[in-house]
Amino acid sequence: MNAFTRRSILQGAAAGLAAGLAGSSAQAQSGTRLRAYWWGNPERDKRTRAVLDAYQVKNASVQVSSESVGWGDYWTKLATQTAGGNPPDLIQMDYRYIYEYARRGTLLDLGTQSKALDMSGFSKGARDAGVVDGKLFGVTMGTNSKAMFYDTGMFEKKQSAARTARATREVQRMGY
Repeated sequence: MNAFTRRSILQGAAAGLAAGLAGSSAQAQSGTRLRAYWWGNPERDKRTRAVLDAYQVKNASVQVSSESVGWGDYWTKLATQTAGGNPPDLIQMDYRYIYEYARRGTLLDLGTQSKALDMSGFSKGARDAGVVDGKLFGVTMGTNSKAMFYDTGMFEKKQSAARTARATREVQRMGY
């Protein structure tokens, strides 16, 4: 099992951005301009801009303009730009929307970028998070965990065996 650290998450974000940049043939063209677009708070902005700056240091002929907006405005603006045929080159994608954008043909199959994208340090679950219809369209920046804690002594005192079984089924139904 692979443990995720801040460093591995940043490396994953950098790998995703690098793969997107590689997919646009940016490295082969002189004077290429790309647009990056994401949502988030000032800390995410700072980290994302640092990754973009690091890329530009290694690829001086590529200029990356960047824009960050809040969650509330992000999806409306992205949908408008995409519908108008002018989506950003690099985008942050939420899991609930990746299927829609991938199936519209607006996302690059990152599986075609295997030379630029090394995901060997990612768990299978993290790798599969960006897969739609058997193709890789996204690289996760991190993962979340679900957990439920309870006081077993209190639970046993207050619940009969039948209630315990029903509660267990309800917890499992909720996905925990």
